[in-house]
Amino acid sequence: MRSPAYRLMFGAALTVLLAACTTASAPVASPTSVAEDRSAPTPLASAAVPQQTTAPPLLLVDLNRASPGQVSGLRMRPVDPATLADVPGIAPLDFAHHYVQTVSPDGRMMAAIIWPSGSSNAGGMLHLIDLASWTDTATRVTFDDYVAGLVFSPNGQALYWAGSTRHDAAYGIGQEYALYRYDLTRGAPHEVTRFPATFTPGFLPTSARFLRSGAQFAIYGVPTDTNNLAEDVPHVLIVDLATERVAADVRLDDVKAGQFQENAPGTSGERYQMFTPGLAWDRTRDQLFVVHADVDAVTVVDLIGGVILRAVGGTTAVIRAGARDELAHAQCGGERRSDDEPHGSAQQ
Repeated sequence: MRSPAYRLMFGAALTVLLAACTTASAPVASPTSVAEDRSAPTPLASAAVPQQTTAPPLLLVDLNRASPGQVSGLRMRPVDPATLADVPGIAPLDFAHHYVQTVSPDGRMMAAIIWPSGSSNAGGMLHLIDLASWTDTATRVTFDDYVAGLVFSPNGQALYWAGSTRHDAAYGIGQEYALYRYDLTRGAPHEVTRFPATFTPGFLPTSARFLRSGAQFAIYGVPTDTNNLAEDVPHVLIVDLATERVAADVRLDDVKAGQFQENAPGTSGERYQMFTPGLAWDRTRDQLFVVHADVDAVTVVDLIGGVILRAVGGTTAVIRAGARDELAHAQCGGERRSDDEPHGSAQQ
């Protein structure tokens, strides 16, 4: 089965990005090494751009059809929100085979890691795209493994991502994840902290948030083995960005998450169940609501104290308690899925 990044490209025909909303560098030669390089990033050649001071209101990423019947990867282009017609005079940017992206809090810059091929996650490169001037700057930060998404810091001066520190050649997957920071001013990537060995973070930004203070970073993940099966309950790690250490590790003991091999009674052969709880982040209270995938219940986590506040049997009680908006914004929730093949496995 293909890697998660491969499925990201072909999981949908089109991906629409709202660019105006928030949700000198170092090469990373491999998942296990970072070497500093102060040389400046190189702007890529682009078509003449009309004088503009604001970012396009809507960006479209779709298949780049070089000619009828021929597809040469992905492209990103600004379009008219009402008609989806191209904005005149602006050439599309090449997004190659697959990518992850995030937009700065002010909506003026996009950061994207772009991979050239679907055969592996080798050769990915970090790009910084000024959306107002439509300038694509390729940094010298490269990636040879899967990256669990990108997120800007609240002040927009740094990028954070979760990436593996070791590649398991036998299974073709990254392992032993860490949190990384890229300072846009200094242009140097830095490993902030190493996560527990089997902790596999969820995709950013859905599975992570900065706390209101901006000094701590919470990230949700599931300990996973080399067969992509859950080996423990999910955890929420609270990272202190000043000390660069995990300040709290919250076990979600009553939450079932990840992939399990569970055969139905009276059946034969391997069957796999994927449990994906819904996550809703309350930014005003620094809390996380976890909507269970297997039962009608919600677990509430205090991100400042690093403790579970309560587990509520049913979403109605939580909505009555004033969390209606937070639950409405749960971005990937309460899903249980069955299949004959493990999802996200290393099988090609």
